[in-house]
Amino acid sequence: EEPLWAAAIDAELANIRAALSWCLDHDPLSASDIVAALYWYAYWYGTAEVFDWADRTVEVVSSMTSPRVAAALATAAAGSCRRGDLDRARMLAERAIALAQGTDPGAARFAWEALRSAELLSGDYARALEHRDAALLLARASGDTVHEVHAHVAGALIRGYLGRREDAEAELATAAELLDAHAHPTERAFHDYVAGEIRIDTSPTEALPFLWRSVESARRIGNRFIAGIAGVSAVSCAARVGDPSAAIAGYAEVIEFLHRAGAWPQLWTTLRTLVETLTRSGRYEPAAILHGALTSSPTAPAILGTDEVRMAEVVAELRERLGDERLAALQTKGAGFSGEQAYAYALRAVR
Repeated sequence: EEPLWAAAIDAELANIRAALSWCLDHDPLSASDIVAALYWYAYWYGTAEVFDWADRTVEVVSSMTSPRVAAALATAAAGSCRRGDLDRARMLAERAIALAQGTDPGAARFAWEALRSAELLSGDYARALEHRDAALLLARASGDTVHEVHAHVAGALIRGYLGRREDAEAELATAAELLDAHAHPTERAFHDYVAGEIRIDTSPTEALPFLWRSVESARRIGNRFIAGIAGVSAVSCAARVGDPSAAIAGYAEVIEFLHRAGAWPQLWTTLRTLVETLTRSGRYEPAAILHGALTSSPTAPAILGTDEVRMAEVVAELRERLGDERLAALQTKGAGFSGEQAYAYALRAVR
């Protein structure tokens, strides 16, 4: 019944907003409880506004030492990750863990989850795996099977990025067993996304069905975030195995969604794959401009591993096609874009 409850929260957001505002003036710890309870909704379904609520709440309760504040800090940390402010995400998550220690360790699992996301986005996969392990242990101890599944799938993604395909498959198999016993539509869609993501570089034709299934499942239940991240992987993968020009139009929906959600690291990752797709389709000038915007952005995730190799190949092709002087001029133009300008330019390019 997950989609029903997500829709119910959607319908009541104005009332929740009013309740939160009242609590911030009269009962700040209850405000903490509200934003803590909205962690997964904000993560998967919510707009950037819910993370803004968490930021407002954290400002009010920052001097309080109650463990009830810990989970609110975790929601704010997740929001900072979503915006690409990884230093602030780490700071908030570490405060949450310190507050929960010794009183309510289970409350720290969402903070460890936020730390895992921060390190994954920064490209420190070894630390991301350590933080995932802490979240997994606390999820088990708390009896939260959904969070346990999520931790296994996240672990598979990290191991896939580390090139440990067999270990990633084992994590996914464990998650699938838990999902067979405890059905959860979002985590099933997340499982399919990761199953496709870890196959993209080595077996794109095998990856594509997993990715489209994830997109379809996420759309069916209204999960905007998975539909976005799986959607960009799907159109990127489709460009590799088919006609890249035909795949370009598929970027518009994903780019608009991620912008509305304020998910800047994921948006920059989308623009990175768009640079590759534009280059493959012979649209060298917009590819070069967006590459300049991407490499100059302070919130764009690090480009590592096979992504780094592929991007080097793309830049080499752009240099061959455009020449050093023209490429540098176009990259400089893109480097002068703000994030909003890069978003608007990318949307025009795909349309």
